[in-house]
Amino acid sequence: MLSMAFNITILPLVQKEIDESIEFYENRSKGLGKQFLIYLKSYLKGLSANPKTFEIKNLQFIAS
Repeated sequence: MLSMAFNITILPLVQKEIDESIEFYENRSKGLGKQFLIYLKSYLKGLSANPKTFEIKNLQFIAS
């Protein structure tokens, strides 16, 4: 079975939220922001490699 990775695009607003989250966690504890970023990258890598694992089940919440 052939596996296909998908590209994930981080929109500017999302990048701003990520940056703010990193700063928030880093202010809580030195190194925590870096741990958050490592976890996020790992999660996104998994999402890219296996998008059906995270398939949207209820389309009611998707904006047109």
